[in-house]
Amino acid sequence: MKFEKGQIYQGEYTNIFIKSVNGNTVRFIEGNSPAAIHDIQEILAENLEEYINKWEFKRASAEFEAFVNL
Repeated sequence: MKFEKGQIYQGEYTNIFIKSVNGNTVRFIEGNSPAAIHDIQEILAENLEEYINKWEFKRASAEFEAFVNL
């Protein structure tokens, strides 16, 4: 899985907003609002991928990502 800034993954109760990628490290917000910048987390890409797969997050539509990332 290749992470890029602006991607959104939707879960049953929460979302993951990718804020930046630096090498193999991903900075993201998990919650219902991408404005919760004070809750930003950093994790290795392979660990985030494992988490996304385990909890069955799905990639948001391109239209939704574009709307949120205005």
